[in-house]
Order: sequence, then structure tokens, then C-alpha cells
Amino acid sequence: MTVRVEDRSPFLPVVVEPAWDSVSGRGLWMLRTMCRDFGCEPEAGGKAVWFVLDLDLGLDTGDADGGAAG
Repeated sequence: MTVRVEDRSPFLPVVVEPAWDSVSGRGLWMLRTMCRDFGCEPEAGGKAVWFVLDLDLGLDTGDADGGAAG
């Protein structure tokens, strides 16, 4: 699955490892480890940030109640 988000800022984000006590700057750093691919593209009037996730569509979840024992 590909997710794409656009905004009006012309500034492209930079992936950096944030300080542990930082209150911001973790988004792309975490995304880099969780997705197959990601990137950023300048566009007229702003930019687009996108990422690709692999979906395991063959996962068997068990019975209708999600496999919960009961």
C-alpha cells in the first residue's frame, strides 16, 4: 500500500536521528524503519511525502471473532 501526503511547505524534510528527549523530529526516522520505501518530492505549491507498506494479505486470523479464545 502506498500512502501519499501533500502540504504547502516548500521545505523538504530531512531524516535525522532525534535526541531521546526531543519532542519532535521522529516521524521520518521511525517511518524509515517501518516501511519498504519512502520519499519526498517537490511539487508546485509545496511537496509530497510518500511511503510504501507491505500488506500480508495471506494472514489467517482464525475464526470470525479474531481468533480470541473463549
